[in-house]
Amino acid sequence: MEPLYVYILVPPKKSYSYNTELDNLKLLKKELEVVWGEAMRGNIYTAITLNGILHSLIFGYGIEETIDALKAGAIAAGLSGTGPAIVALSRKPLPELMDLWGKYEAKIIQTRTNNKRAYVVEENTER
Repeated sequence: MEPLYVYILVPPKKSYSYNTELDNLKLLKKELEVVWGEAMRGNIYTAITLNGILHSLIFGYGIEETIDALKAGAIAAGLSGTGPAIVALSRKPLPELMDLWGKYEAKIIQTRTNNKRAYVVEENTER
């Protein structure tokens, strides 16, 4: 992964994907296959954004936070997992995004991509 700035908007509410109507996923099957095709062709930033927007709509979230990230200059933005957190990726810092996302009641995490192999930081031997 190229070095990127990563912004994560974490709302205080939790969401569980098992509450989602599976029929809604079936309705957008063709569109989700297009997203998969984009990812397989290497267009991962497009795929992240489209996938995030489609799943936000399927899961009943808004897309305002994603649009705000794109307005601020993110190269990709969308739902993280099944949400409700939103992730935005950028090649440069996005101070405007902090302002735009500041209007939401949510925690904002700023970090960077990491290409290091996973390792155990501290092993817990208690059982």
